[in-house]
Amino acid sequence: MVLKEYDVTKPEGNYAIAVGDGLNDDTQAFQDRLDLVTQSKGGSVFIPAGSYKITKTLHVTFSGPTSIRGKGDNTLLLWCFDGDLFAWDQGSFSHVIKDLMINSTIDQSPDSTAFNLTKGATYNLEIKKVHIRALNSTDNPIKFGSGIKISTKFRGLRTPRECGSLRFTDLELWHYKGTAIKIMDSTDVWIRGCRMPACEKPPSSIGIHVAGNSGGVLIENCDIIEVDTCIYVSKPMDRRGNSEVFIVGGACDLSNYGLRIKDSPIIGCTGSWFASCLNRNIFVENRAKPRLEITGGIIHNAGPYAGQNIHHGAEINGGDLVMSGVLVTHNAGVGLKIGPGVKGYTISGCSFIDNFDLGAEFNGSQGVITGNLFKKNKEVVSNGQQLQYTHSGTSILLTSNLSVDPR
Repeated sequence: MVLKEYDVTKPEGNYAIAVGDGLNDDTQAFQDRLDLVTQSKGGSVFIPAGSYKITKTLHVTFSGPTSIRGKGDNTLLLWCFDGDLFAWDQGSFSHVIKDLMINSTIDQSPDSTAFNLTKGATYNLEIKKVHIRALNSTDNPIKFGSGIKISTKFRGLRTPRECGSLRFTDLELWHYKGTAIKIMDSTDVWIRGCRMPACEKPPSSIGIHVAGNSGGVLIENCDIIEVDTCIYVSKPMDRRGNSEVFIVGGACDLSNYGLRIKDSPIIGCTGSWFASCLNRNIFVENRAKPRLEITGGIIHNAGPYAGQNIHHGAEINGGDLVMSGVLVTHNAGVGLKIGPGVKGYTISGCSFIDNFDLGAEFNGSQGVITGNLFKKNKEVVSNGQQLQYTHSGTSILLTSNLSVDPR
């Protein structure tokens, strides 16, 4: 199906024409083209190179095939108000948004969202090569609100998982105080190759929030920096829990929390970098019971400059854990702290090196710790042995671990 294209700068009947000079208000021209897409039962809104001033929310009212595209960074939308930039008034099917630059010109509230799709089911959505930033400066530091929000209009534990086939690729979101990408009620979600630095860790800022009733979420090679929480997996009271989240590569860095889990899904982390978080690089909260697998990658430098032993590399307080081939190094507290609520875990082939406190604390029950290296961590005497780890749980099997060169 070939979509008819509507250029915001070209005459179309009696509709407004966008100027694109950054001074004139182009809101009406944009809304008129979106309305033409609705009237035509599908179409494409094309935004040529230019700077377009938008002063109120643009409403998308057509649920079928729709494209909104520009000319990359040469197409600049000036987000000049505190509110949603694009809002979908109902669900959507087969929408594509690509090749845009969006700059907020004012300091916004966290709830202001560039793309708000929360009024109905969203299926087959692709957002790619979109850059969202605040026009920040040393003299006038500002932040925009949030980037993308996806959920259904339903509320309750029986809410269907109706949002799906969501693709977010090559996005950049800079200087935000809310959430870069928040998904709920969704399945088959790919978030790939995105950069999300909020800058200066605004309170409650989140890079990627898997916020309940979602599964099949792949987060691949994303770089999330200087937020409160890089990746947050949680379940609200009015939703079922999430089911599967996969994190491959990428970095969660220089934040308060790297990966924070307050739910009980299956979570797989492969080859990822969790580093330099002021609180914990990986944190499973009390009462959460995920099945967490961490393979390869690095857990490094929790609590930089803090000098306090409460800043652990990874703290796991519930659920099951399999951790293999991970380098856990230079954390201000314990490299890996397993709490009493963990029932069933395997730690194998990991290297715990140069952690300021212990390399690891193994509590919980039904744990297998085998083939790990402990080197240059703080040493304690346990059962007459000098070790760089402690174990006080039940049914703990320790075999073939090597402890050398203590701090």
